Amino acid sequence: MNSRNLLVGLLCVVGLSACAVAPTQEMADARAELKAAEEMGAREYASQPLTSAKRSMAEAEQQLALGNYGEARSSAAQARADAARARAVTTAIELARDAVERAKQAKGLWTDAEQ
Repeated sequence: MNSRNLLVGLLCVVGLSACAVAPTQEMADARAELKAAEEMGAREYASQPLTSAKRSMAEAEQQLALGNYGEARSSAAQARADAARARAVTTAIELARDAVERAKQAKGLWTDAEQ
């Protein structure tokens, strides 16, 4: 029975120590996603999810500085998800704009052919 309690205690310590590791990869991933969204023009097309991503990133950085790694990891994941959403919205809008432009050009070609 003592060895079982020791094993359970050891597993708890190992599990808790995993939470004590700074979320450096999560932070880097969130920063990269934010940068990509901004470079694509998300400020213009998806300002709400981009603003939310920046807010979550600031929260992640604050929690990291305080040593609250679990909360920092969670906020970084939220920042990454919001930035990815901003990037997806921006991509969709750009694709739609390209489609409209192609339609205008096609209409112009059709009109020229009719004349």
